[in-house]
Amino acid sequence: MIRKLIHTKFMTKLILVLFCVSIFLPGLPLLLTSLIESAAYAGESGYTVSDAVYKTVNYYLTHKNILTSWQEVWSLNKAGVDLSDDEKWSLPEWNIENNDALEYANKIIGIYCSGEDPSDLVTQLLSKQIDNGSFGESLNYTYWSIIALNMVNAGDDNSDAVSKAINYLISQQNDDGGFPITVKGDPSGADTTGMALLALSPYRVQDGVSECVERAINYLQNIQMDNGAFSYDGTATAESTAFAIIGLVASGEDITDNKWKKDNRTIIDALMDFQLGDGSFSHYKGGSSNSMATSQALLALSYLVGDYADYVIIGDENASEDPEIKPEIRVRIEGQNETLFDEVIEVTDETTGIELLRTAIG
Repeated sequence: MIRKLIHTKFMTKLILVLFCVSIFLPGLPLLLTSLIESAAYAGESGYTVSDAVYKTVNYYLTHKNILTSWQEVWSLNKAGVDLSDDEKWSLPEWNIENNDALEYANKIIGIYCSGEDPSDLVTQLLSKQIDNGSFGESLNYTYWSIIALNMVNAGDDNSDAVSKAINYLISQQNDDGGFPITVKGDPSGADTTGMALLALSPYRVQDGVSECVERAINYLQNIQMDNGAFSYDGTATAESTAFAIIGLVASGEDITDNKWKKDNRTIIDALMDFQLGDGSFSHYKGGSSNSMATSQALLALSYLVGDYADYVIIGDENASEDPEIKPEIRVRIEGQNETLFDEVIEVTDETTGIELLRTAIG
């Protein structure tokens, strides 16, 4: 069941904690971050895409604010999160290890979304382009290279390189309209076709791109599952569903149109079947929290916010309930020279503000 955020009781406790800390620890700078999660979502209708984004961002703040991948940085940046606050966020190290186009493209996206300038890596990425227009043996390298160059507005300055890469992608489209992760002739996939749409859609004015995009959209429509999701090897996954959404939205598709509905549920509803009580996402429906599924699902939701922010999620009536997860409050107390306390505290309806204070100050 989809849950709607209610937090009046917990906010009262937070205010009391803040008041008590100010009395017992005068003169100390205080940062109190409250993030009340899953069990504070009541069984109400009206859970929207915006609510889902908020809940997943809260998951990162309370459980995973040490970011370890470029996709996490991209997803949170796309969600509108300011990652420059190093008291809240720890960003990955952007060391180059493999010295290939895929790594350069991924690092460019991560660095750019963290607010830094990746210009030096753009030069390195362009040097990896092969004469046939690709950026490596696998199509995955070329998808991400085009996406990265476009993201940092380097595509216009390097239009010849991007044009060659796009022509190469078009030549690698499978007969079914989809795209593989490696080379033409290997199986097409929903996630890789979504990546291709994200790469190609900004360049529809180039010869052959619009036709290629339409064939890819038709491919996705043909392989959509009966529950509205998209699969990897026949099993619905959050990642495949997320990148199908990203590609379709990037290409201008209305994914709430009837042609994308299954039993009156949209792809958006299908993606939300993977969200867990704490705001994270599972790889498979009914599975445990998965970092890649969570970052890619948040990215998809962030792409939806522009046109679908108020879209109300339709839950799966056949889904089992997530195990109850207790609401949590993250409390951080900063001294003049060091952090005195920074932990996530579980609370119940009976938890008092004084109890939270005692936990925080020992």
